[in-house]
Amino acid sequence: GTVSVLLPHGMMVNVSDHIKGLVPRTHLSDILLKNPEKKYIEGMKIKCRVLSVDAENKKLCLTRKKALVESPLPLFLSFSDARPGRVSHGYIVCIKDFGCIMRFYNNVKGLVPTNELSSEPIVNPQEVFYVGQVLKAKVLNCDPAKEKMALSFKAAVEGDKEEAPQPQFDCEVGTKLEAKVLKKLVNGLEVAILPDENRAMLPTMHLSDHMSNCPLLWESLQEGDNISNIVCSSKTKEHVIVSKKPTVRWSLEEGVVAKDFSEITVGMQLVGWIKNIMSYGVFVEFPYGLFGLAPKSVSKG
Repeated sequence: GTVSVLLPHGMMVNVSDHIKGLVPRTHLSDILLKNPEKKYIEGMKIKCRVLSVDAENKKLCLTRKKALVESPLPLFLSFSDARPGRVSHGYIVCIKDFGCIMRFYNNVKGLVPTNELSSEPIVNPQEVFYVGQVLKAKVLNCDPAKEKMALSFKAAVEGDKEEAPQPQFDCEVGTKLEAKVLKKLVNGLEVAILPDENRAMLPTMHLSDHMSNCPLLWESLQEGDNISNIVCSSKTKEHVIVSKKPTVRWSLEEGVVAKDFSEITVGMQLVGWIKNIMSYGVFVEFPYGLFGLAPKSVSKG
């Protein structure tokens, strides 16, 4: 289509001489654009995908999200298309304590309950996901007659794990690294450490010190992209965890860390990050895989 005009709520596109469609503001890009006029100009030719058609009211809704436009997965154009076991790309339209509402095409939507968001426990989905985020979801069950569907992010990711796990490589905590994005997961990135391409995990929360930037950076990074200035923050028998947080990198470079609980003393100040939030307090994780509880009774603010 051709860009017609930018509006506060989106962008009008001329699909043909007699057909126009709207790209909602949240669908102008993979991330929310603050200044869409810098990316789109009148008369510009663009590629879109149809999200929904309302023939009666003559409304056509389009998307410019790359993950949707270029998705090779089957499209859920109706609830009948969403058969159990099928995987498709959708986008989050609502985030609640009980899970995320995912929408596909022609207003086909379903619920991803909290226990299906990730293989890791997620207490506050609002801190991990955001409205407009495109993710793969697997159909657990669907009732076309009632237009109800249960989905899973966790099962969609686990379904990708066809390769046998590779042997763990030796990486010392604090080592500076460069990596290449192999796969985008619900809660982070699977990366290959360069130059040997050994596998590691880069959690979304470790992309920046500023939590509001983390999901935006996750969205902008694509498979094949290189990431520099990362550091090995912890490792287990199964995983090497890397971080791009400047404060974590600084603490490891300056030695402001404890490698074992025996090195921790009263009054010591350490750099850590929130691992989980519970009603009784906050669990904080530190380099080398250490973590502790900050009880609500002693927390300030």
